[in-house]
Amino acid sequence: MLRALSAVAVGALALAAVPASATDAPTLLEECAVPSGATVLTTKGVSRPEAAPATPTSFGAARSFVVDLSGSPVGTRGDVLATLTWGVPVNDYDLRATLSSGEVLNSQNLQPVDEAVEEIGLGRLGHCSTFTVQVRNWTAPVVTDVPQLELTSRAVLPKA
Repeated sequence: MLRALSAVAVGALALAAVPASATDAPTLLEECAVPSGATVLTTKGVSRPEAAPATPTSFGAARSFVVDLSGSPVGTRGDVLATLTWGVPVNDYDLRATLSSGEVLNSQNLQPVDEAVEEIGLGRLGHCSTFTVQVRNWTAPVVTDVPQLELTSRAVLPKA
């Protein structure tokens, strides 16, 4: 009996010593096809000046973005945040994001009561998801002020 238990123990050790095969590695996301004119948003983020419309209560052009999580494990999502800042506190801008599903998200802080910042959490978007962002000049008397748009995407790995 002792000999049989020893054989089982040696067999268990031999199984534990076998290296994992290449098929055990997670499948990684591939690069996205990017529509013409769209900006790629990776986990490095995007920061750019954004020309606001000169006419109060009007929206600027819709800027297109693609969430690219290439090289991450399949199932990874990007937790996306859009932030707009500017230097003249009396100006009042708003921010609008439209997801590929058609859902519209808005930020509408009231300046100069609130800080000179607008922010929208777009949620956890899938790899190659698209969305647009627009700046609205609610009331911006100082038209030489150029807002800065910053987009961040934090990779959220799939649960094991």
